[in-house]
Amino acid sequence: MNRVKRQVRVSYFRFPHFNGMQLMINAIVVEDERKAAENLRELLGQYCPSVRFLGHASDAEEAREQIQRLQPDLIFLDVEMPRQNGFDLLESLGNINFSVVFTTAYDHYALRAIKFSALDYLLKPIDGKELAAVIDKYERLADRQFLRESFRNLAENLRHKELQNLAVPDQSGISFISLDEVIYLQADRNYSTIHLKGGERMVSTRTLKEYDLLLQDNGFFRAHHSFLVHLKHVKRFEKSGYLLMEDGLHAEVAQRRKAELLEVLKNR
Repeated sequence: MNRVKRQVRVSYFRFPHFNGMQLMINAIVVEDERKAAENLRELLGQYCPSVRFLGHASDAEEAREQIQRLQPDLIFLDVEMPRQNGFDLLESLGNINFSVVFTTAYDHYALRAIKFSALDYLLKPIDGKELAAVIDKYERLADRQFLRESFRNLAENLRHKELQNLAVPDQSGISFISLDEVIYLQADRNYSTIHLKGGERMVSTRTLKEYDLLLQDNGFFRAHHSFLVHLKHVKRFEKSGYLLMEDGLHAEVAQRRKAELLEVLKNR
């Protein structure tokens, strides 16, 4: 059984420079509210001098035309739009050869799915410093294979209405794994070790705190400052202060988390 469903190695690089000057990132904004689009354009001019604003599309149909005609490097894409939303637009395009930053006023399931796919979003009203941070990240472009896998992963999670596959970044790339394969995660300073079924391990460059925030609504429990466990793989709670996982691994439980953990286990 192939436990790591898809593995993608990502090479990051800075945008090329010409005669000491940074090349521009060509961007379009897909946003049905004109005022919000104008605000984003102003923030780009103020905080992101490396971004060239090419145009604004107010719906998916107009966006498809602009993408084909303007060939942008980056799209700021509103999640909620009439008739077709941002995800519908991406699915209709087929070949995606640009980066995407999702924009939305809503913090809900879809945004968690975006994070599961190692993509990014900005919550409205957009903050200029947060926008600049996202642009800095996208100046280290992922290769096209990574983009295709990320969007495929996002579409699959959205289609199933349940988060199933997780993007796991490491020092040389990003792997996409089935969430069901994860038994627990263990802190390792600024890294996390992910323990998988069958004894496999992966070292991620995300911290355990990041995974806790990402997975807390998906059947995971922070049993200890060093352990985040997948509750469906818990076999037994030991009075000595450990959880016995179904493959024999042990995860320590902090004294202050025992009562809450026992309550959660009883109500599974």
